Amino acid sequence: MKKIKAILSLYRKDVFSVIFVVSVIGFYVSYKAVNLQFILKALFIAGVLYNFVYSANSISDIREDTLNNKKKPLVTGALSVKTAYVYSFILIMASTLFSPFLFNGWNLLAAYLVILMGILYSFGKNPLKNRPFLAPIVTGWGIVNPLFITGTSEILPIVPGALLFTIGTTLLKDLADKEGDTIAGRKTIATLFTARDVTKITFILTTIATILILFQKYWQVMVIPLFIAVTTLIHLIRHNDRYISKNVYRDSRHITMLSTVITLLLIIFFN
Repeated sequence: MKKIKAILSLYRKDVFSVIFVVSVIGFYVSYKAVNLQFILKALFIAGVLYNFVYSANSISDIREDTLNNKKKPLVTGALSVKTAYVYSFILIMASTLFSPFLFNGWNLLAAYLVILMGILYSFGKNPLKNRPFLAPIVTGWGIVNPLFITGTSEILPIVPGALLFTIGTTLLKDLADKEGDTIAGRKTIATLFTARDVTKITFILTTIATILILFQKYWQVMVIPLFIAVTTLIHLIRHNDRYISKNVYRDSRHITMLSTVITLLLIIFFN
């Protein structure tokens, strides 16, 4: 039981929740309905496809996590690296084999893109995660990509704003991991700029995202970037660089989960 818990903890709960809800939003915006089939497909996307990406990343991030996430099973020894590799292999095989039965056309290509980018992001001589200006774009796209797996052309108008928002919040995650990344020799936006500067960039990106989405058919999605824009602005006004560095990501993570659920409810009840 402890090993199962350790394996499951390779994947972040907040990411699972956000990916699941974003997948459902893609279905609802495109088909104006949410049924059991859509829910099961969304669970596959969040629980298998993206589980592979983040579980694999946990393996490649062991060095950074010795400082950033000391409770992770691969750091504490609760889970061996070999077991993590086996689990990731099972996930990538399940993702590869079952995706064609669940998706087709560009939806299937978007599903396979998750697998490809998950590998390129974490592994190789120069993985994407080590490229400071490209990494947040790739990660941001990863959060938006479920819309392409579950949606039709109906989702296209909200994509630019959604992408700006996810890139902005990815920068805040870099702030939370700054100490470990610095010691590990990994360059990120957070290691190159101050916490206030990074938070300002996030505020600008999420504010633009809010405006872009506000004038679209599904204006309700603007709730997500709006909440983060307000959160970052409050931190910039009220707190110093050190406080921001340690707390802005934690606060934005909780706000994102809450606002994503609120957005889904607003779309369902006001369309």
